[in-house]
Amino acid sequence: MAPSPLRVVGSLAPLLGGVILRLCVWKLITEYPQMFSSARVVFETPLTSWSRALEGVHLYTLGIDPYESGTVHTPPLVLLLYQILNNLDKHTSQLTSILFFIICDVCAACALKQATRRLLTAFSRTEPTPTPLTAPTPVGQPAPTPGDIDPVYDGSVESMYSISNTVSAIYLLNPLTILTCAFRSSLVIEHVILAVMLSAHLGWSIFLVPLLTYLSVHNVYYILPLTAGLWYRMSTESCGTRVVCHVICMLVLCTSALALVLPSYTIMGSWYFINSVYGCMFSVCDLTPNMGLYWYFFMEMFDHFHQFFVYVLQLSPAIFLIPLGCKLSHKPDLLFYIVTMCIVIFKTYPSFGDISVYCALLPIFTHLFRFMRTTLFTVISGMVAGVMAPLMWRIWLVTFNPNFFYAISLVWNLAQIFLMNDILFGFTRRQHALLYGANPTDSKGKPLLVTLK
Repeated sequence: MAPSPLRVVGSLAPLLGGVILRLCVWKLITEYPQMFSSARVVFETPLTSWSRALEGVHLYTLGIDPYESGTVHTPPLVLLLYQILNNLDKHTSQLTSILFFIICDVCAACALKQATRRLLTAFSRTEPTPTPLTAPTPVGQPAPTPGDIDPVYDGSVESMYSISNTVSAIYLLNPLTILTCAFRSSLVIEHVILAVMLSAHLGWSIFLVPLLTYLSVHNVYYILPLTAGLWYRMSTESCGTRVVCHVICMLVLCTSALALVLPSYTIMGSWYFINSVYGCMFSVCDLTPNMGLYWYFFMEMFDHFHQFFVYVLQLSPAIFLIPLGCKLSHKPDLLFYIVTMCIVIFKTYPSFGDISVYCALLPIFTHLFRFMRTTLFTVISGMVAGVMAPLMWRIWLVTFNPNFFYAISLVWNLAQIFLMNDILFGFTRRQHALLYGANPTDSKGKPLLVTLK
């Protein structure tokens, strides 16, 4: 069946608009860099900065190890890619590099469309149904039904295409995503790999997790939904078979990681990049201001407490994610989404662009919106933080007081925490409504007040 013209226009219009907007914003940044100087701090970090990566490229071209300087934190293979782009930029007035990042964003949007279709199908397939054994119905009355609870989607092809096109449009036209691409942040490369992993089969994801971890060590937490999904899909197999498959999976992950690290050593000729790239992510040695929670904390702390709190803060995501992994082991795709949000919140060097992927996927959770409690607060907090962060950075430069900027970064992260909590609460509340009815009553027909403990 050929796609309708309206569907084709709905797919191509956001794509063309996103490409044009990215080219226009990039041109403005190159022509008027002072206009965007305050925005750089919220869209670039020491790990994703294009200018810092080019500094490493120039040092490498001169025969100097770029990681000895302590200012370059880009992985070697990405640095090699940037060297190729930089050489081509000399002949194309920097068009090659921006076109590369735009193509990556377009590929990420297409992968997110495919991921949306896969996730909608997976969520619909695992919907619980009420049964007389689990539903506390009054004697003599039939078991409750979901009633007016919205389904994940109505099951039609048109609805699936509509939601997937919405996801793609949100990603392509999101101002935060556009500026991240225009600043040529390496985060764009991470986004396209993450989108492909979301859309890919579980077997391919095993190879993509090491690639994501190579770019940012915090992505190692994606092993949790990967193993949970493997365990869930093999639920009919014996325990020994599942353990053997998980061991094989871990061996493949380690082999893939070595396949990335060893060529990096061959290119650089030393292991300095391990400490400069991954050691910096873990130890927070570069205190450049960003939208994270750590830089101000370590800037004000006495040095002899530094190592203790590094371990405490870096273990925080595991403390939250391991119980969630046990609770959502039967929902590996939702767990994957929550892990993405946790990684963004607890990253040592986050930026505004980190939220691009999980914000674009919000339309697949429209069936949870009616059960959320703090949607208005979350939206307003995020918008206020997004607008005020560059202004607070400017106020810091004028008043020499970093508390303004750090306060707005706390608001930004608080909005993300509330969004994650709202999604989990909405999911739990909806599961209860599906099992026990939208408006449960006791044996006398009186409505029950449902509380989560």
